[in-house]
Amino acid sequence: MTALSEFDRLESLGLWKETPDAQRIEVVVSFGDNTLVLRDTNDRPLTHWSMAAIGRLNPKELPAIYAVGDDFSETLEIEDVTMVKAIDRIRARLRRARPKPGRLRFFIACIALLAFAAAAVFWLPTATARYATRIVPDVKIAQMGNRAMAHMQKLTGSTCTSPFGEHALRQLEDRLIGAPSNRIVIADLGKRKSAMLLGGTILIDKSLLTDQSGAYLLAGHVLAQRATEDENPPLLQLFTFSGIRETMNFLAKGDISDRVLDAFTESQLTHAQPLPDLRNLAELFDVAEIPRASFAASDPRFADLASEDPFASNYEPLLSDEDWLALQEICD
Repeated sequence: MTALSEFDRLESLGLWKETPDAQRIEVVVSFGDNTLVLRDTNDRPLTHWSMAAIGRLNPKELPAIYAVGDDFSETLEIEDVTMVKAIDRIRARLRRARPKPGRLRFFIACIALLAFAAAAVFWLPTATARYATRIVPDVKIAQMGNRAMAHMQKLTGSTCTSPFGEHALRQLEDRLIGAPSNRIVIADLGKRKSAMLLGGTILIDKSLLTDQSGAYLLAGHVLAQRATEDENPPLLQLFTFSGIRETMNFLAKGDISDRVLDAFTESQLTHAQPLPDLRNLAELFDVAEIPRASFAASDPRFADLASEDPFASNYEPLLSDEDWLALQEICD
């Protein structure tokens, strides 16, 4: 299904430039629930774009030129009118959902809170948490993420770092994430293999650096955290965890207490996480063009991932032997 109910499937051709200096490549653009997936003419995934991150460089002109990233350096040209209209409809819908600064937002928040107060008791906490999640600016999320990281290091010790290890981590991020909104950090998580903090930081336990499966099991945990984030964002988890009183206090004051944020961070490191949707997780593996076998074998719940794997035997190595060795030594 797509984000528009009238289309079960929507595809078109496009011309993709990964960087301003790169040549344009003909790609197949697939319109999904909340992403555009770009594949080459051999049906191999190249990348995927979040609808919320897409900007249009030439409104009302064809071919439409779309871009992502802070500097809009990665572009996509589409001539198909149906696809262009579908993308622009979703972009307009997302713009309307974003908060508007100023006094109007304050009055809207007050009216919304009054409406919530008249609703059923069991509906109100969830609705309030979702509302709070939508209006938090990125700057505030980053600030809370830094506070969460500081508290996490009090529990686990300092995160692992070394010049060559960090270089290898950045290569992993380019392959597995492809956006600056997430960051991979190696730490001693105890029994936990991976977790995600507010702000998109993905924590990986250092024990995965010694696994015989190499970087591919570690990569699987990174992608599993991304899939879980797509389905249940950490910010929504925070407001659900903190309860309606603390959430309404946040709406009034614009901040959340250290006590609640620290308790939530600790829960992220200790409580069991829900199983991500395997279809979404499989798509992330395919976009990264890496095999699923190592991660599928690590947990019976993920066993079905190994079936119909297009990159089971034909894929580019995730890291060179030299970079994998440097990453393994990042905690030394």
